[in-house]
Amino acid sequence: PAARGKRVAENLMLESESKSKAHTIYLEVDETNRPAFHLYIKLGYTVFGRYPDYYGDSDALRMKKVIK
Repeated sequence: PAARGKRVAENLMLESESKSKAHTIYLEVDETNRPAFHLYIKLGYTVFGRYPDYYGDSDALRMKKVIK
């Protein structure tokens, strides 16, 4: 909570992407985790699927981003 609003997660994601040798990055996010979901959308990730009950009582959204 102390790091919220300070772009820590955003900067970590951008740094990880810049160091990656992958052409596409995939991730799953709990559909109820709206702050994380909106961060990933902001960073250019798109939803391409869903894992039902992935987190027990909630689904995971499958997301991906093509790295250029």
